Amino acid sequence: MERISFCIVGPQGAGKSTVASYLKTVFPDYEVISSGSLWDEILGKHLTHYERTVEQKKIVAEKGEAFFVQFMTDKIRRAREADPGLGFIVEGVRSREVLEALRYFFGPEMFFLWVSAADGTRMRRSEKRGDENDFQDRERRDEEQFHVKALRELCDASIANDSDDKEVVYREVDLIVDGLHVTRISD
Repeated sequence: MERISFCIVGPQGAGKSTVASYLKTVFPDYEVISSGSLWDEILGKHLTHYERTVEQKKIVAEKGEAFFVQFMTDKIRRAREADPGLGFIVEGVRSREVLEALRYFFGPEMFFLWVSAADGTRMRRSEKRGDENDFQDRERRDEEQFHVKALRELCDASIANDSDDKEVVYREVDLIVDGLHVTRISD
């Protein structure tokens, strides 16, 4: 079986990082690539979601979204050259351009998973992170800049992550992984 990589897509606070972290436990030899960490790398410092979005918007306005796409795919390409069999878990994708570039780069070797949660759940999660800025403002900015919710139709499957019990979403992820017939490290 080909090595399937995963791309976790969805709006802020939906639980993309939770799903990616769980997939990393299922596939410990996979490399996790977080779009937030990539932006921190580009900016040369760790920022809150709000601060990163402000800086990100400036860079995208100046250099275009293609700049980030190129940065991400170059990083993946280098890792793949070093280990051709390496699998990836790409987390935090909220841009059509990034999603389409990953689909082109990986072809059928990447599975795109949409993670969603109710607005109230996502707001509560964002507040727990200590984001001091208004959830609705960030939500509006993300939708204006990225059209996040339209990305769902481009994904291969979706899961709702409204439970505070992580085991619930883990079981949903397991069902998807099992349906793909992906060999787990423990198999």
